[in-house]
Amino acid sequence: LLLTREVSTLSSLLSQRSFSRLVSAALHCRRPLALLGRNVHLTQPLVLNGEIPLTIEGPGIISGNGHSLIQISGNRQILNLEKGLTLLHCGADNRQLKRETGAAIFARGKANIFIKDCSVSSEAGFGLWVVQKASVELEGSVVEDCGRSGVVLFGFGSVVLDRTTVRRCILQGICARGDSEVSMSDVIVEHSGLRGIYAYHNSTVVFRGKTVVRGTQAPFASAVHIESLRPGDKATLRCYSRSTAGPTEGNCLVGSPLDGLLQLVDNAGSGLSVSGNVAIECDTTGFICSKLSAAEQLEKGGMEARQGEAPVPKN
Repeated sequence: LLLTREVSTLSSLLSQRSFSRLVSAALHCRRPLALLGRNVHLTQPLVLNGEIPLTIEGPGIISGNGHSLIQISGNRQILNLEKGLTLLHCGADNRQLKRETGAAIFARGKANIFIKDCSVSSEAGFGLWVVQKASVELEGSVVEDCGRSGVVLFGFGSVVLDRTTVRRCILQGICARGDSEVSMSDVIVEHSGLRGIYAYHNSTVVFRGKTVVRGTQAPFASAVHIESLRPGDKATLRCYSRSTAGPTEGNCLVGSPLDGLLQLVDNAGSGLSVSGNVAIECDTTGFICSKLSAAEQLEKGGMEARQGEAPVPKN
């Protein structure tokens, strides 16, 4: 109640100092910070690396031009973003190099982030940048208008997307590398500059419900590409259940293990391609029901299993 009253007395634009005080009070009281339609512009990231969970509720806008809007790390830190919150990460003249463009949210360590009914964008960088063993869950949210890729996972990072849209990202909509895992259900990835979904090294891509990839713009890149080319690596494409809606018009995966799960529509390049040591695991009952390689399964379903693509930027 104290936090709500304090916010309600402020103008529509919070100063960074006032916002920092509200964050400190929310952590101390273990109460949500409700923006109530107020906005704040940050010149430095909000850094969280403790053990006390923080919840920030919209509606409201958190914008800023630092390396990231929110940097979260540590072994136990939890962050909840919900109720119509908007994150707008702006570019900056002093961050022109690729590694300096940053992200709206930069998650490290074993941090856990839960995002529900929110919007995330980054003018020059990533929407979500998840590394080490951090995890992010998005529900009913939008990641859009990112200057690089929308959702990026490195290391052992994990991301779960449910009823979420990733759109208008300059490079990939979703990019996973290392030993990371991305899981999708009722997801739309649209209008990516290169690929909708790109996974490589030992990464795992999981389809738990229907995912639509449409409108990719690069004629030389597949809408969905999974590769594992280094010696000893193995990437995985995992299918847990088929969509109850069944095959949709324009779905070129009829007869494959992804039939009804992945719909590819109006992409400039090819649909789905694999390179190297990639396996598809189809699991509808808790037990793996197929041990064919990705190439064998895709060919069985009439899909092209390409063994290479023209080199393009990864993320």
